[in-house]
Amino acid sequence: MLSKSNKRRRIAADACTTIICPLYDLLPEKMLEEVASFLAAPSRVLFAIAITPPSSISPYHMIMARSRPNVSRSSIAGNEWHTLDFGDVEKELAAKLSDDDISKVLLHIDAANKLKILRLTNCSNMTGAGLVSLSGSTSIEQIDLSLVGAHQSPILDPKPPLDCDLVLPILDSIINQGRCQLKHLQFPRMWRGGDYDQFNEFLERYDEMDEMLGDGRDVFVTFGDMYFGIQDYTCSECTQYYPSGRDGEDGNALYFCNTCERYHCTQCSAMVECQTCEDFLCVDCIPH
Repeated sequence: MLSKSNKRRRIAADACTTIICPLYDLLPEKMLEEVASFLAAPSRVLFAIAITPPSSISPYHMIMARSRPNVSRSSIAGNEWHTLDFGDVEKELAAKLSDDDISKVLLHIDAANKLKILRLTNCSNMTGAGLVSLSGSTSIEQIDLSLVGAHQSPILDPKPPLDCDLVLPILDSIINQGRCQLKHLQFPRMWRGGDYDQFNEFLERYDEMDEMLGDGRDVFVTFGDMYFGIQDYTCSECTQYYPSGRDGEDGNALYFCNTCERYHCTQCSAMVECQTCEDFLCVDCIPH
């Protein structure tokens, strides 16, 4: 029969063999911050979420917490969040992120109040439910839901599971805000090329909300094929609006690229004209 002291040692040993000590128990916060500084922005947030204590902790974690200072998630991930582009991480990683992962990232950086630009590049595994953390945002100015990079074809095969029914109510909660800052939306090609009544209705609602933007800009093209669902007269990169169409007062011009199916101003992207069809395309979209 084990003595009480031996029994206590055995329980402690069992705990140590079944629980892996997380990084926040092993490394000082300054070292974790230094490691995070070498990561791309999305990876930095995921790192901060992964290494900090869970909301409900075991007795082992509680004992360990007494011997270490609190690790601040914000000090590791950073506090200044203007742009979050998942194209900054490996395509394979972005493609594996779930709605829960994306929701946690948005919550962690307080995206609804701080983030201005969100690009869901390569997030082909999400349904859109994870964007609920962005609901009612009064800071967001640009959302790219195309799931591809700026100079990539928007046609994806197989079609990703991004769901109109899940995403559009979140967008409605943003444009219905009296302090809505939204300037540009890039939608997935499958919505623009498909038969989605709810998407068409959203474009009409957004058009009705035009005055809330405060600058009188035109909104979306609601006719035709390639241009349908594209935000008109607005550069997809800098969101500069060109009210007179192609030429702006700043000396730049706005062109639609038939390859990536986006508007680009000449300040953001060099454009060339096809000598055969007279269409324009970005220099970065020209096949090499």
